[in-house]
Parts: sequence; C-alpha cells; structure tokens
Amino acid sequence: MRASTIQTCMVGLLVAIVVGTAHAQSGTDAFTARFDAVCAGATLGLALAARCAVVQTSANPDARLQAAAFNHLEELPGAGRLNAGDATSGPSDDSTRARTEIAPKLALFASLTGSRIQRSDNRIAAAFDANTFAFTAGLDWHPAPAWQLGLAFDHASERQDFRDSAGKLDAHYNGLIALASWNAGAHVALNGYAGWLRGGQDIRRVVSFIDGSPDLAASASPDARRT
Repeated sequence: MRASTIQTCMVGLLVAIVVGTAHAQSGTDAFTARFDAVCAGATLGLALAARCAVVQTSANPDARLQAAAFNHLEELPGAGRLNAGDATSGPSDDSTRARTEIAPKLALFASLTGSRIQRSDNRIAAAFDANTFAFTAGLDWHPAPAWQLGLAFDHASERQDFRDSAGKLDAHYNGLIALASWNAGAHVALNGYAGWLRGGQDIRRVVSFIDGSPDLAASASPDARRT
C-alpha cells in the first residue's frame, strides 16, 4: 500500500465521521462541522497539523467547508454501493449464456454478463461511471428429476471512475460457486448458491488544498474477499 502522510491521517480520522453521520448529512457537511475536533488530534510537526493550521488561520469564512469538500468524502458511499453489488443506480445489463449436454444427466454451461452504470450525484454519494464484467463456467448435474446440482468457476471484474475527481476503484475476483435447485412441485422450486471468491482492489483517492498546493493522490492495493 502506498499513501501520503496526509491521506493516511485524513482517511483514518474521517471514515468514522462519515459512517456515523451519512444517514443525516453528507460527508462534507459532517467533516465541516467537526473540522476543529479532527484537527485537535493532529500531531504537531506532521503534515496534517500543518494543513489544519492553514485552514484554521485562513481569512476565508468558508475555508473549513472548502477543505472538507476537497477530500471528496462522498466518493466513499459510491464505492461501497458498487462493492455491495447494489444495482439500484440504473445499470444497463448484457448477458450471453450457453449450455451443452455431455451425458444424459450432465451438462457444461457458461455465461458472460456485463453491466454499465452511470450514477448522478446527490447529497450523500458522488457521481460515477462504472462497468462490471463476469465470466462463469461449470458443470450442471441432474442426479434425480427434481434435483439439479452444479459447481462453477467465476471471474468478476469492476471498474469505477468518479466524475468530479481522479478517484477510481478497480477490483477483480476469482473463485468457486456451488449451485443447487429442488423442484418441490409443479409451481414451487427452491434455489440456492454459495460462493467463495478472492481477489484484490486498486484504489486511488485524490485530495486538494485551499492554499493552491498540488493535489495529492494516494493509492492502495488491498486484498479482497467475497462470500
């Protein structure tokens, strides 16, 4: 993981504020209201303390608001929505499926699925463009007329670009998914699946400053798991 001192301190101190207040106000509003409290925890001599001093001594009455806005905290909920697979932001989906019988009770199947998401900004989440892609291939077995069991390999990738900054999120996952279906009757069927996927993310966040200093971009590449 690579991160500037300022970004590391800011994000660590601010995530709790955003999570605790997102239901009522934006991350920018929450940070503006508690700017002095956050800066009170800055260690003297470090970059965070120096940046806090610039804002707190500024003659601009909106200095705290601008400093909060330059952290682009509204990007955090948007990244969370995509990671959670929330499709309520209006995706456009394309999918292709194929299935081939290789024995009386056994078949091979494969599918390709892609989606494009364009989300407008609102009070809580920043606007972003995103696309997702998934490839699944596996075996489908019918041990009895009412039962269908399957095991599949799944690869998924996601890319998210925020429109108001250079922030982005790229993610990829690989793993196995077990499938089961039972036809209880002519009009009732029970279906279920369980999957274990592992992968990683490439994340970039950008922070600007009210004194005109160059923007700072921090990158991180954490491991990621889905169950």
